[in-house]
Amino acid sequence: MLNISLKHSHCRPLIEKMRKKLLSWQSLLLSSAGRLELAKTILNGLHLYWTGAYSLPKKTIKDVEKMIRDFLWRDTPDKHTIHHVNWNSVCCPKEEGGLGIKRISDWNSAATSVHFWDIAANKQSMWVKWIHSRYLKSKTIWEVEPRASSTSVWRKILAARTWIKPKVQFIIYNGENIILGSDPWIGGDGLWAHMGERLPLLFGPTKDTKLSKLINLGAWSKPHRWPVTFDQLWTEIAGIEICGQKIDELIWSPSKFGNLDLKEAWKELRSRGGIAEWSDWVWQRSQVPKHS
Repeated sequence: MLNISLKHSHCRPLIEKMRKKLLSWQSLLLSSAGRLELAKTILNGLHLYWTGAYSLPKKTIKDVEKMIRDFLWRDTPDKHTIHHVNWNSVCCPKEEGGLGIKRISDWNSAATSVHFWDIAANKQSMWVKWIHSRYLKSKTIWEVEPRASSTSVWRKILAARTWIKPKVQFIIYNGENIILGSDPWIGGDGLWAHMGERLPLLFGPTKDTKLSKLINLGAWSKPHRWPVTFDQLWTEIAGIEICGQKIDELIWSPSKFGNLDLKEAWKELRSRGGIAEWSDWVWQRSQVPKHS
């Protein structure tokens, strides 16, 4: 997945397969609700496999969404109909005045973000282990930067760090699984962001120093050579709870389960509209969808 950048030409078989399927449905006498459900079926298949495994090119996304729009509004090469609602509004949830279709670009970004989370949380999978040995080596996902030769997929995975980082939290047990300088365990950053060049003067030049250096017998232990100018920082550190002698854990703060999955990521990244007060009336459970 990371060794090559997926091009539009690679996706042509996918586009042609979808085009043939949609054309075969055009001749059916379908209600608007029926067309909507079939469109969602097509997109769900795309979401579950293609966007989860690959970062689709913008041209591919544009072509697929155009086919879905044309099918939804009964457009054909011989007949163009008016699209009564713009695509951004259609792709909002029903309570925001849309039809509940998930935009491919939003879902693609969500899937890419979950890849970042799996690496950051050090999920036990062969793929994550390969990423650590091939791309990270002695660095963490929080500090590594893309190279000039990096593929677009790897760049997009790293770009997810920007919005994920402020919303994570480390549950600290013994500090053995947290990198002192780079992991965002204090105020959304590692200690390097707070202390800069003073950090190696305290702990030596190694970048893989563990947070356990600041913990002794389950409590914070202030180094003897801690600079007076950073006493306020130490007060902040001392206020962080240490939960005991188990395993350190990275959690996703907005979720009560502590995990960033595809649905959670999509909620964070999707396009949003205002709440439509009429949605409950239109989409009430007793209402047959084709009449809504």
